[in-house]
Amino acid sequence: ADPSHEESLLNPHLARLANEAVRNLREAACVTGTYPVSCSVKEMEETMHDLAASLCARGMGHEAAAARVRDLRYPLTGARGECQKCRSAAFMPLVTPCGHLLCCGCIAVVGAEVGCTTGGDDGGGGGVSSSTCTVVVGEPSSPRSPVVAAAATAA
Repeated sequence: ADPSHEESLLNPHLARLANEAVRNLREAACVTGTYPVSCSVKEMEETMHDLAASLCARGMGHEAAAARVRDLRYPLTGARGECQKCRSAAFMPLVTPCGHLLCCGCIAVVGAEVGCTTGGDDGGGGGVSSSTCTVVVGEPSSPRSPVVAAAATAA
């Protein structure tokens, strides 16, 4: 702390402003708070078409791919759904290339593996072998960013 610099956030008299700046940076880095997101109908249709094509390319039949895409349409357009890994409510869910709907927490778990089973008991419509749709997320390590690490410990 240098009290000779009156406008510096390191000045002890500006501690409140410094804390507010750090909090704002953490929220911006972690995308917390309210952030309106909207997609045009054209973008959503293109995404659904690309997902169906990806599922068909992975060996899923056309009807099964269309059914999976229909199941994912509302969670993607409404930004709400149920995570197919932890079964919790997901805000801003993410869809893997194999068509699984996951919450940000399951995607962010370092070193976790997400895959479907051949029996289709993953809730997403089965028929795809785990060897074709396993997604490995990250590697076992601590967060590299101090902002992310601080936000994770504060939550």
